[in-house]
Amino acid sequence: MKRRKKLSIQQVLQRISVYIILIVTAIFIAFPFYWMVLTTIMPASEVYNTEIKLFVSHIDFTMYHKLLTDPQLPVTRFFINSLIISIGATVLNILTAIFAAYPLSRRKIPGGKIFYYLIVATMMVPGEVVLIGLYRVVHSMSMYNTYQGMILPLAVNAVNFLIIMNYMLTIPRELDEAAIVDGASMWQVLLKIMLPLSKPAIYSAMLLAFLSAWQNFTIPYLLSSSNDMYPLSVGALFTENTLFATRQETLTLSTILTIPTLIIFIFTQRFVFSGITAGAIKG
Repeated sequence: MKRRKKLSIQQVLQRISVYIILIVTAIFIAFPFYWMVLTTIMPASEVYNTEIKLFVSHIDFTMYHKLLTDPQLPVTRFFINSLIISIGATVLNILTAIFAAYPLSRRKIPGGKIFYYLIVATMMVPGEVVLIGLYRVVHSMSMYNTYQGMILPLAVNAVNFLIIMNYMLTIPRELDEAAIVDGASMWQVLLKIMLPLSKPAIYSAMLLAFLSAWQNFTIPYLLSSSNDMYPLSVGALFTENTLFATRQETLTLSTILTIPTLIIFIFTQRFVFSGITAGAIKG
């Protein structure tokens, strides 16, 4: 057995200082979220108390019950809308990324480099620049205030394309050639070889697409006009401005919006980082 190398006093102090810095930074970053959640479960009489308390006198879930049952606050409808938009955008996002990444990474296409740079160039255009044009296009196609109108603008993402394409570039081309020699078509190579081998990158792109669509505010706010179509991100603003929601109601809605993404990220971060780092080997 190998003996552990003894650390010098200086190395021990360096490690301790690094851990202290990391712990303080983590507390500093997590404290606003902790305070938000704390405010949602404290009694209403303590919400506007000027005294700072790190713990509540007793846990009260009245606000969650009110938001989920009050007919004037259709939180359940907001949640369902967020799911429909996020799942629909994620499916289309992954399909467009795969269908663009596969031919550009595995086939020699005339003008392929141009298409690649055009897709990458979309990352340099601020989203605010295209909002007016996007609104006019969606409105002219009679998709305003519909799920289709909110899903289609989120159906393409250059980041997910790059993740999948760079991962496919790391897969040996001999696999394609061997499959083609055996009589496999282009679609069979994609479905039987490339997709199974590209699962880490696809999982990463899928999760990033879902989280991005779930938290997106600008597109649903621009392309919807009724609370029956609002997702949670827009519903929180609608509740605060239109129904004059209290601070506790607004923070409770924000918590409901944030917790699902936090849970998903905690349980799937391994797939996200493994896919991103694996896809960064080439490119």
